[in-house]
Amino acid sequence: MKKKLSRFGVFGASTSLIVASISQNVFADPNSALLNAKSQLEGQATPIVNNVIVPICAVILVIITLVAIVKSVVEYRRGSGVDLGHIVVLIVGIILVITFPNWGWALIN
Repeated sequence: MKKKLSRFGVFGASTSLIVASISQNVFADPNSALLNAKSQLEGQATPIVNNVIVPICAVILVIITLVAIVKSVVEYRRGSGVDLGHIVVLIVGIILVITFPNWGWALIN
């Protein structure tokens, strides 16, 4: 008889704990968690992008532009037609890459 009472007591206590834990309200705000993660990532990524990636991309584009200009000069001296469209596109790309820290982060935010 005592074993049955102790089993019912354990069962009743565990059931009441489960019901009590289920009925508690949890205030989880995923939006604030995502904003917090974004601000932490932004704080880490901004200096790396501004100080490393932007200058590397700008240097690569400048080198490609210089090679394109040299090729165009050589073609002009040979007497063939010169297409300056790709040089203009490269110069616009250089301008966009160099000014990215000013407009890019505002666009991302």
